[in-house]
Amino acid sequence: MEDFDKEVKREINNALPHVEFSEKEKQLILSKAENQRKKFSILPAFSLIVAIGVFTLLTISFISSNNNHDYSPADTLTVEQKEEPTGKPELETREIEKENTVEPETEIEEEELPESAGQIDKELLRSLSNYEFQLMDGENHYEMFLYLDDTNSLLDAAPGYVPYKRESAQTNKFKLFLAEKNSSIAHFQVHLSEQLIKLDLTSDFNYSFISGTVGTRTLLSMFKELDIDNYVYTGFVVKDGKLALIDINEDAGALHKQTIKLINNQYLQTVHQLPQIKQDDPPYEYKTWQWNEESIQFDLIDSTIIQDDTIYHGEAFWDYVFTQWTESDIYTEYNSFKYMEFSKELFKDAHEGKLTGVEFSLGEKMEKVHESRDHPKSEITFEGAKMSSYWDGGYAYPFEGSDEIIAIFLHAHIMKVTSKEVKEILGEPDQIITDSEVGPRNYLVYEYGDYSALFGYEDEGEFVNLKFSNSKGN
Repeated sequence: MEDFDKEVKREINNALPHVEFSEKEKQLILSKAENQRKKFSILPAFSLIVAIGVFTLLTISFISSNNNHDYSPADTLTVEQKEEPTGKPELETREIEKENTVEPETEIEEEELPESAGQIDKELLRSLSNYEFQLMDGENHYEMFLYLDDTNSLLDAAPGYVPYKRESAQTNKFKLFLAEKNSSIAHFQVHLSEQLIKLDLTSDFNYSFISGTVGTRTLLSMFKELDIDNYVYTGFVVKDGKLALIDINEDAGALHKQTIKLINNQYLQTVHQLPQIKQDDPPYEYKTWQWNEESIQFDLIDSTIIQDDTIYHGEAFWDYVFTQWTESDIYTEYNSFKYMEFSKELFKDAHEGKLTGVEFSLGEKMEKVHESRDHPKSEITFEGAKMSSYWDGGYAYPFEGSDEIIAIFLHAHIMKVTSKEVKEILGEPDQIITDSEVGPRNYLVYEYGDYSALFGYEDEGEFVNLKFSNSKGN
């Protein structure tokens, strides 16, 4: 570079000896000549000849534009002006070199790639890929290919393939291609390169997949195995003819098992293992996400840690819940852990023995409950009656005679409200019971004609559970 500068400067002075150039103007011509020289991958001696030839045209053009005093922002070098007696030429040179960084050159190199860059024959790619999937974006059909190998191996198999510069530098050997269903060409998804590196998606891990639907798109859920119980989730959909990556890891972290639930084309549920400090601590957290068509992402709408508030304590309870969750219909079952929004609306029909959003009402037959729902997690005796307990709550009915529902229970993790929040929403209770006969619990009691709602809790800050029943039965 130093020898090149000297030669070009010498030519400037020899070719136009009667033209006065400032040092700044010479540096501008020199910079342009250097950029032109770099476009030729040829011997240094010949590149110097090319650059000197180019420099003459640049100089004439520069003189003409200089006479008109009409500089465009792109052609004008901004040099910091300081009133310093010495070192100014050196400062100007550093500023000029700073402007001629590698970034513009990289962009030029990307522009110089042929239109076929990143394109490969689809059937050839199909024979090479580790995985292939069918994806939909509305009415449009696409095929996605995952190739777990490096670029050089791809070039060996497809010598005509032209990789992007970023693709060649990518060392993670995890390459995604997308093709329209009726096209013979697949396109490398170069725009996802940085995200794939950030997520550490490489050929060194094992992957498993589940395909489903969110909104009008196919959602391909991918699980990267960390160990036998922990996985990292990444989703893919097609948007505007390109793959879009669904990244929930900041809010989700590692998943427990490679299991999710897709519900009603709009909800995603995931399970996460919790550190157990004490033996009775809950081992799992259930998270519910809602599909956002505008952002093409999932929004976290609920996080539930199920406390064991039954008389049967221990790991068996949580194992039962997780087993039932995984074995239930992954596509259609209502997301049991999505919270019920607590408001006055919940009690608008309470005078009739009904709770808004609860499937069954007081007075209905338990036979109907048992026919409609999966087997209860437990059948227990509670306050002199039978109770069928489910994840979201339970229904009590007499031991003998009628099998009508006499009490409805909602677990604390369904409503997610504290006693303070109950009073803020419903107002002051009709009665407050402390240190009840069944244990160190407190109750807020609200009356609705012949029916009453009891909110039970031990500490002020914990979530309450609800017992809704006929007042005569309390």
